Amino acid sequence: MKLPIAVRCLLLVGMLFLAAGCGGKPPGERSPDVSSRPPITVPRPPEEQPPAVPPAPYDNPDPSRLNGPKALMEDMARGDRFPRRELADGSFCYEVEVFYATDRLSETPSVFSPSRILWEFAWPLGGLSLAAGLLTAAIWSRQRRVLAVFAALATVFSLAASHGAAISIQQLRRAELASSRVYGAGRNEFFGRGRVEFGRCQVTIPHDHRVGALESPNLLYGELKEEAGDHIVLVDTRLMPAKDFFPAMKAAVAADPRKQALVFIHGYNVPFKDAARRTAQMAYDLKFQGAAMFYSWPSQATYRGYFLDEQNIEWTVPQLKQVLRQVVEESEAESIHLIAHSMGNRALAQVLKEFSLETRRNADGTSRKLFNQVVLAAPDIDAGTFANTIAPSLRDTAERVTLYASSGDRALQASRLAHGFRRVGDSSNGPLIVEGIDTVDVSRVDTSLIGHSYYGGNAFLIDDLRALLHRNAPCSGRSWLEELRGASGNYWVFRPEIRAAAAAAAEAADRTRR
Repeated sequence: MKLPIAVRCLLLVGMLFLAAGCGGKPPGERSPDVSSRPPITVPRPPEEQPPAVPPAPYDNPDPSRLNGPKALMEDMARGDRFPRRELADGSFCYEVEVFYATDRLSETPSVFSPSRILWEFAWPLGGLSLAAGLLTAAIWSRQRRVLAVFAALATVFSLAASHGAAISIQQLRRAELASSRVYGAGRNEFFGRGRVEFGRCQVTIPHDHRVGALESPNLLYGELKEEAGDHIVLVDTRLMPAKDFFPAMKAAVAADPRKQALVFIHGYNVPFKDAARRTAQMAYDLKFQGAAMFYSWPSQATYRGYFLDEQNIEWTVPQLKQVLRQVVEESEAESIHLIAHSMGNRALAQVLKEFSLETRRNADGTSRKLFNQVVLAAPDIDAGTFANTIAPSLRDTAERVTLYASSGDRALQASRLAHGFRRVGDSSNGPLIVEGIDTVDVSRVDTSLIGHSYYGGNAFLIDDLRALLHRNAPCSGRSWLEELRGASGNYWVFRPEIRAAAAAAAEAADRTRR
């Protein structure tokens, strides 16, 4: 069957728009005048800590198991240091400030530039053109039902893409009005060398936030824009010179009785704004009282950008090393925790390997531990390379190293197919067990579709991270973990029924106390 020229043109236009949407983002312009964006120069004074809430009495039959209802209650009562913001509709949200360091290229947030409009609406226009072409083709085809079904799918896809584009335009408009810093997917280079910018992000958390959720506008609920009372919103991003950044971070560390700092390194397919939102969500859910910070490298934030992200994660290693060294030397934190996800583990592992080689050894042959907790969540690293060359350096630089893996991680299974070798965070053939590293299999509690973002999106994992950061609790001291014997050693698995029972007991005791 030969289709009319008009139908073929519609199908061609649809495919062209979809191809444009698959491409990388248009290169962002450098901000013409950095000084025109008001930097933060005065560190915010430490906020007064609310009085500790005494936990309800609880008789733990096994003192060695540190994390029953009593421990959970103490963690939940660990102070809401996050200030409240009253909203116009009478509700409220919480404000969370997180520090950042990035070697991304900054952009001018111009909403109405032709390249920006083309990029944001390429997918919606492509979907609509494709749907129109399929519906028109159905008129001359005997396979009308099949074509109609595909046209309906293309229409649904176009609506979803239009919703995402509208949200993105709103975010750019907000940044433009507030003279907020915007970062794209390009590299920030100066004569071939990466440059790092520092700053602070302000993020709002809804008052009815669910632990682990990264609330965003949902088209199914008719939500067409970001609302501070319903969603986690990146409100503002401010550039700070390094001479002001580290004193501000030092003040945040000093406000924490434990003198802690947390640095998060995101993975593949993550834009700057989502890295900021995820860091704020984790800091809020973890009740983290110290300085929460994230390092954002130039991920392309597209699914097809995987191999380009692999090049950028190697390129970013010197910049990440510089940032972590400055955090160690200038933050005055007594405990520095590192959490890396997916491909971000590659850069972190390489940096810790270099730190291990450079750190002076003590008389007994041991090295100084620069970091307290190092958490490797779903690492997209070759398993053989990790076991042979990376693991020893991790043990040399951290007090405790925890590896989270899952047998349901579809993203790492796809990575294994692409590279031909097993990934560290994929436990489908059994978890990787390395001496000196706590391996935790999260397959029992990770029920998400892709199974790759459990590190911050799962309430069980949040509780486990809280026990690590607040209590330095070993696996044997976390009652919801069960020890199993593998072919090359022991590892740990989640027992969700134990965690659910402990949480229910903690909530019941809290209601009784109130």
